[in-house]
Amino acid sequence: MLRGRYLSSEETYQILRPIDVIRDLTATIFRVEGILNGVFGLLAFATLLLVMLVMMLSLRLRQREMQTMFKLGCGRSMIVGLVTAEMAIIVLVSVCLTVVLNSLVLADGGGLKFRNRPPWDRDCLGYVRHHRSPPGLERGAA
Repeated sequence: MLRGRYLSSEETYQILRPIDVIRDLTATIFRVEGILNGVFGLLAFATLLLVMLVMMLSLRLRQREMQTMFKLGCGRSMIVGLVTAEMAIIVLVSVCLTVVLNSLVLADGGGLKFRNRPPWDRDCLGYVRHHRSPPGLERGAA
């Protein structure tokens, strides 16, 4: 009954049920999250295909080198072992580099430095504003 009084066209107020607004907002957020997860999945798949393509082209370029190793008496299993070891070293170095860079970014906060700051103490890009408190509002002033 009370909500019916606010349905007139000349009123500028609107009564909303908070649970309905929150439900709609979370549904939108989860829909966007699903879309972003799909995009990230496609990006990861494309990256994997690109890495495989680079490795296959690298092996094709080095085919004469492998033929030379075979002619010098190196067995096929030894050649496969060498190529596998080289690729394992590349993967290991890339994982270590990823972990180091990720820990640096997480330790720094991505350069944004706005942890534990209220939203009114940040500019539009999320960077912390550096300002002084007005006189009389410093800590310890009562």
